[in-house]
Amino acid sequence: MTEGSSLLTDSEFRRAVLDITTSAFRAERQPSYFEEPEEELRRAFLRGDAEPPADIPFFQGWYDQIQEHVRAGRRIGRVRIHSDPLSEYQRYERWLGIWNERAGEQILYLTRERAGELGLLDDTQTDWWLLDADQDSQRVIVMTFDAEGRRISNEVVTDPVAVQEATAWRDLAVHHAAPDHRINAA
Repeated sequence: MTEGSSLLTDSEFRRAVLDITTSAFRAERQPSYFEEPEEELRRAFLRGDAEPPADIPFFQGWYDQIQEHVRAGRRIGRVRIHSDPLSEYQRYERWLGIWNERAGEQILYLTRERAGELGLLDDTQTDWWLLDADQDSQRVIVMTFDAEGRRISNEVVTDPVAVQEATAWRDLAVHHAAPDHRINAA
């Protein structure tokens, strides 16, 4: 753990991500994720018989929270680093992103190759949420993953240098990333 940080349980993590006053931004750098509540839907997608995630309470709860934040004028977004061509998991993730975007989240994509060229893959074991970057309460939640994409820790970091680094990463990634028009047109 770093100075000016604390560990969160999984339930504290979900609450902390949405406890924002102005903005939340996620850096997604893992090639795939293993989140138990999502596994059945992912398997159904790969079989070709997935129901819309908005019909599943776990997902709809997230979409409802995103919509509430967006209606209140808060910004929610992320940049996903994907391979080219997409892996099966990344095809699922882009499909799932349709509902995130309908809820009001902005999702942009950047190829792994371009992200490497830009220096955005310095620590590929972590993703993070940058929260309220323009407020005194700014913070980063650093998520560490194992090789299978399981989240193994969630650490809230308030160190101004860490927040500044996350803000610079966000700004560079957003500048070079693009929406997925193929999916959004579906």
